[in-house]
Amino acid sequence: MRRRALAGLIAAVLGLGMLWLRELANALPLGSLAVSGIGGLTVLVGLEYLRRRRGTPRKAADVDPPEPGYRSTVPGEDVDADLATTGTEGAERRSRIRHRLREVTAEVLVTTGGYRPEDAQQAVDDGTWTDDEVAAGYLAEPMRIPPRLQVRQLFRRRSTTRVFVRHALDALREVRGGR
Repeated sequence: MRRRALAGLIAAVLGLGMLWLRELANALPLGSLAVSGIGGLTVLVGLEYLRRRRGTPRKAADVDPPEPGYRSTVPGEDVDADLATTGTEGAERRSRIRHRLREVTAEVLVTTGGYRPEDAQQAVDDGTWTDDEVAAGYLAEPMRIPPRLQVRQLFRRRSTTRVFVRHALDALREVRGGR
């Protein structure tokens, strides 16, 4: 065992003994000179520890790299991208959105509206499935948008298709009973 470790062990045992038995503390004559000597010895041991630590590099814990993040898909995320696309490709994408909405509307009418599949498709084509004339006209075949809305949309910055889709989704929500 190293001398310092042995001295530390003896000091620790002696300190615990003094805490346990008060008479042991009274038996040692600890005047101001002894207390100053013990304090000085403590400072020297601390400085020696710092001197040895000074040249050694710090060690950090080795940690595994973090797991790669998994990005889950958000329902309807592709619809936002389709609505934002411009040009002929954008027109095709917006047309696909309209056809998807027509199919979903017919399915909702069958499942929650009590329609037969043929009647649901006919109601969507005719625009009789809802009271919202914008949603009904947008999903009707051929598309029938109220002229006042077409004129109003000319002076707005919002996408006309986004307005139509929002109306159609609100009307679908209403058919489903607010769900």
